[in-house]
Amino acid sequence: MINKIEVIHQRFTIYDIIERCGLQRPDKNNKIRSIYNQDEKTPSMHIYGDTNSFTDFSSGTSGDMIDLFKDYHQIDIKTAINELYDYAGGEASISNGIQKQRSSTRKVKLIKKARSFKDIDTYVYEYDPADKRQTNDYIEKILTPHKELQKIVFAELFNQCGGCNDNGLNYLSGEQRNFTYANIWIHKLFTIKENTKEFLLSRFTFEELLNSGLFNEDGYFIFSNHRLVIPYLENNEIVYLRGRYLDANGNSKPTGETSKYISLNNKYAQNLLLKRWYNLDCLKLQQVDNEKDIYIFEGEFDTMIGQQKNGYSIGFPGVSNFPYSDIDVLKDYNIFICTDNDAPGDKIALEIAIAVKEKLNKSVKRIRFQGKDISESYKGLE
Repeated sequence: MINKIEVIHQRFTIYDIIERCGLQRPDKNNKIRSIYNQDEKTPSMHIYGDTNSFTDFSSGTSGDMIDLFKDYHQIDIKTAINELYDYAGGEASISNGIQKQRSSTRKVKLIKKARSFKDIDTYVYEYDPADKRQTNDYIEKILTPHKELQKIVFAELFNQCGGCNDNGLNYLSGEQRNFTYANIWIHKLFTIKENTKEFLLSRFTFEELLNSGLFNEDGYFIFSNHRLVIPYLENNEIVYLRGRYLDANGNSKPTGETSKYISLNNKYAQNLLLKRWYNLDCLKLQQVDNEKDIYIFEGEFDTMIGQQKNGYSIGFPGVSNFPYSDIDVLKDYNIFICTDNDAPGDKIALEIAIAVKEKLNKSVKRIRFQGKDISESYKGLE
């Protein structure tokens, strides 16, 4: 009988799990910020690389790397073991010991230079890996009452904020992003007002706001500093929100250990998972236009610029959050992977290609931009 836990411990270190969760790398004292305390400023979780374990001094919690993965994603231990086992390659990884997955730089064939991203050079590669692995097909728990409540709360929030203020528009339409006003409007980006927290508390119960992911149990409004809000739309309804750091003075560069992005608090609702598609509604436009090429980007803003420049782009919020369980939405399309031109981008591109081959029996193509990503490649060309 296969010992899945043994496979996981042979394949990964705790540092691999930290990276997969998208957490900040340990500092010189081998500490990271607590995953149990969202507002922590000084890292209190000590990482022990020699034993692949941790101790979180802010909460008194200790465990191994499987516990870290389980607690970060707020799933049960059985689900955590199964997901990590799949990440390790499952049974395909067991042959004369554990074989690490091959590098994403192997056996790709350059088929032509440049593809319809009009102003910049790209390289398109055949990307049809022979590796086999099971996809991450865990079933997301959808609690219908929470989901319907969330749509109402998110719509009220959007209507109260009324779009982007000058700080938001300057950031989005300026040289940092180069979005058109039409693109900003279509994706319903908006900025938080000074009285938004008080407005929400006057319109909804605290329990309703907790179940919408907008507050933590201490009453902290998660978009207090991340005032530029990115809605996720399905059938033109807001079903999820993410915040980009933008303070009241228009500063977009966070200080200290504040992250650039913040996600909804999933502790209470349990259906606000970050592993989801962004800009999924564009697939409906493709069906109308009978267009078969789909471009997959890493990050919401790259997805937006991809649609602005080339059309029909969907994305996912970072390399640790590809929605493997919803990969079937790609089955009718020619798939072009446009992840960042760096090591994590290469790694997730390979993992997507493997998953598409395993689940959909399709090949994909990889587009590499000259810069780190599409946004950087287009800078200065406006």
